[in-house]
Amino acid sequence: MRRGARNGFGTLGVAVFAVVCCAGLPLLVGAGVSVTAIGVGAGLTAGLVAAATAITVLALRARGRRGACQLPPDRTKEPA
Repeated sequence: MRRGARNGFGTLGVAVFAVVCCAGLPLLVGAGVSVTAIGVGAGLTAGLVAAATAITVLALRARGRRGACQLPPDRTKEPA
């Protein structure tokens, strides 16, 4: 009976080890992938915000230069 009891605990130990290994590795990989995905999403968002800001600044500068080149209307002359 003693030998059977020892084998029963050994089998239980192997089963617990298998469950922990098989469940733990996918859990760690999933956590790593989710952290990476969050980092990628944050990086893409920051890049899009930077691109939109740069385009807006360039458009406003071009608009300001165009307006500065035009002469104001001559108001000294009266309409005929």
